[in-house]
Amino acid sequence: MTQSSWSTSNKFVAGADLKAMGTNIEAQELFDLLSLAVIVVNPFNQIEWLNASAQTLLEVGPKQSFGRSLHDFISDAHVLIELIERARDGQDAISHRGLRIKAVSEREDSDRYVDITASVLEHRHVLVEIADTTRQLRITRDAILLGQ
Repeated sequence: MTQSSWSTSNKFVAGADLKAMGTNIEAQELFDLLSLAVIVVNPFNQIEWLNASAQTLLEVGPKQSFGRSLHDFISDAHVLIELIERARDGQDAISHRGLRIKAVSEREDSDRYVDITASVLEHRHVLVEIADTTRQLRITRDAILLGQ
């Protein structure tokens, strides 16, 4: 499945439901409104598609990411890829909370704490949902420090 075929089938399925509700919103627009980062990887763990939040998290645009490995954008991608492979092997969604990832960038603040869910799609593609919990953890940590 190529980026365009996933996008087309995704648009068709989501678009049908949206059209029934009387809206002209496309599926891509909906995914880009989410604060949740969403990435689709192919069986070789190469990026096929990502929404706007994933682009921000990985500090990359869609053209630069298509067909490239997660290793190109995340320093310790092996942990994420192991999670993806476990989901793919078990054909079931797998979640991991509190994973620390670091975007491959020169910025010192690119460390993020995330909750990840990997769900298997057709043709062994995997949809990866990444919720950035960094801010929430910092607030909790600061509250604890202030309470001491």
